[in-house]
Amino acid sequence: MMHEILEFLNRRVGGRLAQRSLYVYIGLAILCSAFAFVDTQYTGLVNVTETKIYDLLIRSRVFTKKPDPAIVIIDIDEGSLQEMAKQAGRWPWPNHIFAELLTKIEQQAPTAVVFDILFSDADKNHPDSDAALNAAVEKSRTAFFPMVRLASENDAKSRIKTAWLPGAERLPAVASADTTIAVILPQIPAALDSARMGFLNVTPDKDGVLRRYPTYLDHDGWRFDSYGARVARQTGSAPPSTPQFLLNWHGGAFSYTYLSFKDVYAALGAQGANVIPSFKDKIVIIGSTAPALFDIKATPVATMYPGVEILATAIDNLKQKNPIRILPNFVPPLIGILFIWLVTYGFFRNIPADKINLLFSASQFGFIATSYIVLSLFDFYIDLSAAITYGLIYFTAAKLYSGWHRRHLASLDRLLKGPDACKFAHLTTIRLPAGDQQAADIAELCLLNWLETAPPNTRVYLPGEFASYSLDILIASQIVLIVFSATEADGESSDTVRKLQQLCQTVETQFQRAGLPLPYFAARKLQLPEAEKALEYLRSEIQSCQMPQKEPT
Repeated sequence: MMHEILEFLNRRVGGRLAQRSLYVYIGLAILCSAFAFVDTQYTGLVNVTETKIYDLLIRSRVFTKKPDPAIVIIDIDEGSLQEMAKQAGRWPWPNHIFAELLTKIEQQAPTAVVFDILFSDADKNHPDSDAALNAAVEKSRTAFFPMVRLASENDAKSRIKTAWLPGAERLPAVASADTTIAVILPQIPAALDSARMGFLNVTPDKDGVLRRYPTYLDHDGWRFDSYGARVARQTGSAPPSTPQFLLNWHGGAFSYTYLSFKDVYAALGAQGANVIPSFKDKIVIIGSTAPALFDIKATPVATMYPGVEILATAIDNLKQKNPIRILPNFVPPLIGILFIWLVTYGFFRNIPADKINLLFSASQFGFIATSYIVLSLFDFYIDLSAAITYGLIYFTAAKLYSGWHRRHLASLDRLLKGPDACKFAHLTTIRLPAGDQQAADIAELCLLNWLETAPPNTRVYLPGEFASYSLDILIASQIVLIVFSATEADGESSDTVRKLQQLCQTVETQFQRAGLPLPYFAARKLQLPEAEKALEYLRSEIQSCQMPQKEPT
């Protein structure tokens, strides 16, 4: 395939200069393709832009599914902390408070009672209170309790065997029964016996925003459900097989049904359950939105989002089987690499840079619009911003190289019009032996080297199919080189003529060394008329240069 491309370029634009550009563009394409792969799999540098776009789209959705009315949050809010302090003291409250609440709620036949509270310490001042909660949990068939995974560097210090944890699933890989794990467990023996437990840990992205919820946690050949996944599994909803999923938010904070803890406790304690909604067939989550208890996190839909509602959202997503679905991880880099090589082809075909730039802008807008519509209607996030960014990185690098490579070229319109229009043009014709590819290659290399040292105040135009967009337009029979003087300064004009003479001498010398027939040279200096007539005048002069004046000798 590469050989065919080279052959095509050789036929179309002539020899070694095209090959040199080819190698540079391909080298840049390979580097950018490698970056796309490494960034997607390891560094995630472009992912920052991707997540910001996602946040904007998820906040701006026109159609947002309503939260499940069967999920109710009993909120330990600031009012509850103040009111309950009169009978239970300051937080943390004695555990008999939660024992009473659990017993009363279970009398209404809920689906689950989910505590978003860590019972990590025994109440040494109220041992009877701990016993009351343990007794209530022992009778319960719906109570769930969280555990927390600590940093892995603490595993060696832990005395808790991984195999001992409730709900531990042994993976097919070899798992050691003696490995330990650092974890905070509830100090409720009945909760450990029930195995209705899961890890409460969630991990925000690098920017501190929580967008994903874990499905499971693996440790040394053992797998454990996350807290939300355990609740979903025990209540009849199988969690996905992926290690995590994008949360499908149902609006801003406080979108679910909230009941103040103090109101529920007072109503149930006074046998006044009729003043609050029934908990029958409900998933009741007991947690806190009080800022004093520090369970607040940043999410795409709110910078301060209650942790208890994140848990509610995760359970809701798993119950309804509607987390945000995404493309497989390998798709964005593949599309990005495709963009890179399409742009590479565009540079070879001399498509103007402004058209490629317009294509990027249009594709970015099109993909964002498509992503927004699909996300709103189908809970599916199609994100190709990273792929476009990878292509844009390549386009920028290739454009910089192209600008350096063609820095002496300028369009006729810019040269002939405006306040800085050129007044003089030097036309030099180099007629080569017809059909001699070696002669064309030699002349081409001489021209390339000459352009490296061309007068800084001159611009070069090579007429041909691609006009000023590319150097690679030499033909095997004739080169028409037009050098524009930027000003009327005699010194500059003389220097330009001298440089052109050096070019002709170099070509002649190289032809002599190769034993080729010498080319024919013709040179003229033109004073250009006004801008409106300059282009037509110059075209006629180019045509006269291209007419056979003398056969090469």
